[in-house]
Amino acid sequence: MNNSIEEIQKLRAKTEASNNLTAQFEQASARLEATLTRKEIQKVNEKSKNRNFMCQEVSNF
Repeated sequence: MNNSIEEIQKLRAKTEASNNLTAQFEQASARLEATLTRKEIQKVNEKSKNRNFMCQEVSNF
């Protein structure tokens, strides 16, 4: 019986460690996705600014 309790405790500890690693991975993945999204938004904004600038230049002629 003692061995069973020890085995259960070991398995619980392994499960908890695995869950912690999963949570860390998910956090890192979310940070990476947020960074990529911000970069993509910056690119879109820059293109939009460049197009607006070009339209203003053409309308000034």
